[in-house]
Amino acid sequence: MNIGDIPAKWANLDASRPALVDIPAGRRLSFGELEQAVRRLANGLLGLGLAKGDRVAVLAKNGIEYFEVYYACARAGLIAQPLNWRLGVPELARILENGEPS
Repeated sequence: MNIGDIPAKWANLDASRPALVDIPAGRRLSFGELEQAVRRLANGLLGLGLAKGDRVAVLAKNGIEYFEVYYACARAGLIAQPLNWRLGVPELARILENGEPS
């Protein structure tokens, strides 16, 4: 079991249980909804030709979407490379160059 399996485990136990709450955005996601999103994203990333062990750069603000992508990467065997959305272009370019995402 890896971190990408957590949404599926909890969805099987209680799909309606709240998994994520984004108060500023006014969004709530149950474990069942999170599991569906993670499954779709993981399959979509693999459908793009990414393979286990590939790095995926993730540039997103803090919110439900970040967790969906992070869990999906783990589920697909990909490595999520988080990027800080507050950084400028030169800093992001340096991180991307050093991190070598797919």
